Amino acid sequence: MWLVDRSDLVSMKKMELLRFVVLALSALSAVGADAFDFEAEQRKAAVDDALIPHLNAGDFTNHSLVARGNWFLFFGSRNCPHCLHLTPKWRQLYQEKQELLLTRNLRMAKVECMDNIDFCNNQIKPKFTRFPTLRFFVDGHMTAEFEGRDASVIPDVEAFLMKHFETLPLPLRNPPLHQNP
Repeated sequence: MWLVDRSDLVSMKKMELLRFVVLALSALSAVGADAFDFEAEQRKAAVDDALIPHLNAGDFTNHSLVARGNWFLFFGSRNCPHCLHLTPKWRQLYQEKQELLLTRNLRMAKVECMDNIDFCNNQIKPKFTRFPTLRFFVDGHMTAEFEGRDASVIPDVEAFLMKHFETLPLPLRNPPLHQNP
């Protein structure tokens, strides 16, 4: 029967930990340049993000932008890799569709939940289960949420957008004049 001294046991655990660290570091170095560079992705997404209209919590209050219009919104976080991946695609979709969408008073924007944490966590209903979340709003009420598996698959997002766009009424060309009683 072998009796192991307590100090030997501690030394063995340290060796196991050291072995694990060496294996982990070698695995990381093997990945090398193919590894996801989160900070580089954040910098690239920030450029596109600056070209996207943004809304904040105040835009959802009574008599606000969202309460009086049609919106297709991207709720996301600059700390989410999936959101970083979607951002340039969202900007491109926004730029390509902006003129058409305005024919039915539909706008696209992003809500940066890192800047609106309390709002995103406690005031938006239903609560988010993931980021990015894409939702369609009409006069302040959520009418649809993109249920696709991957919001970065732009053809699926575009099909969802156009399906809901087609349900919006065309704006009146010559709105009736208000008459004073």
